[in-house]
Amino acid sequence: MAESSSSEVIELEVAAKPRDMVSKALRLLVMVGERMPGVTLSELARSAKYPTSTTYRLLRALAADGFVRYDENTKRYSLGPALFVLSQQASSQMDFHEITTPVLERLAHGTGDAVLLSVLDGDREMQIQSTRGTRSFQFLGHPGLHAPLHCTALGKVLVAFSAPAERERLLRRLPLFPVGPNAITDRRLFRKEIEKVRAQGWALADEEHEEGVRSIAMPVFGPEGVAIAAVSVVAPISRGPVSELQRHLPLLDEATRQLSVLLRGSFNYSLAVSPSL
Repeated sequence: MAESSSSEVIELEVAAKPRDMVSKALRLLVMVGERMPGVTLSELARSAKYPTSTTYRLLRALAADGFVRYDENTKRYSLGPALFVLSQQASSQMDFHEITTPVLERLAHGTGDAVLLSVLDGDREMQIQSTRGTRSFQFLGHPGLHAPLHCTALGKVLVAFSAPAERERLLRRLPLFPVGPNAITDRRLFRKEIEKVRAQGWALADEEHEEGVRSIAMPVFGPEGVAIAAVSVVAPISRGPVSELQRHLPLLDEATRQLSVLLRGSFNYSLAVSPSL
């Protein structure tokens, strides 16, 4: 076999290093997904047999792009929302949408209005699926789109049924901008609203995010009893009074209960996301 020149050897070594780091990052990603409800830096480094500094750098890069989340309270890593954007783009290779689509379509057909599925992404909600209803006038979401937490029904549910420490953090620090005409901007009133949502099990947003739009939402629970997602029915105020939208609560409750069972059996990690480290 012919000998390689020194320049060729150097080129091969330089090319191999990025591939090696990508492989290590993907291995960490798999390991994070296998550990419920999360894993610490030292546990990952020890299991992967990587230096702690290398493990930290790889996790930081993954967190920056939303592939993992870091919980400041527990000091644990779990999978992030970017994986669900990928699942939207490659649903044929993953069963997430095979599970959620029939449930969301039944809800959309039963109510006639648009249905959205969102997860918590730091201080915002991120839509990961949207289903059109049967009526002619619809409000549709877009996977990957972010929205504020304080002025959407989805956001209120995700705050209300998040882990206690995360809920308190959001109640204390969440920006309360006057987005829509009825948006809550007083922190004391927002805390009362979240208490109300927890007590009744669902949230209403009445022209709080956008003029002329109402929505109701309920949580999808994970195995720890914390919301891993939320589902909403969105309608224009021209449909009638708030009570008209509230008539859909039994259908919404049935859909979220089904998803809580189905997703709990298919995914061993939380969809909720805390701010990246």
